Amino acid sequence: MDTKPASAMTIGALARAAGVGIDTVRFYEREGLLPPPTRRASGYREYTPATASRLRFIGCSAGYCAYRSVGRLRFGVLQYASLTPP
Repeated sequence: MDTKPASAMTIGALARAAGVGIDTVRFYEREGLLPPPTRRASGYREYTPATASRLRFIGCSAGYCAYRSVGRLRFGVLQYASLTPP
């Protein structure tokens, strides 16, 4: 039986909290805009509220990001992330 902290979210819960689709979450993970999630013993991804905040920030910064601007967005987010404490 998997146990999880009360604040842990599945990918679906994260997507709903940030107002994006599950595929968008996976895409941002592949592009390095989101940190790799931890995994439960069952293999399910687990996300924190901080990841939801970061995902909302990305969406607001991009105004619903177009694929061609992901490189610029990625640079900006990584730059922002390096300035803020974890």
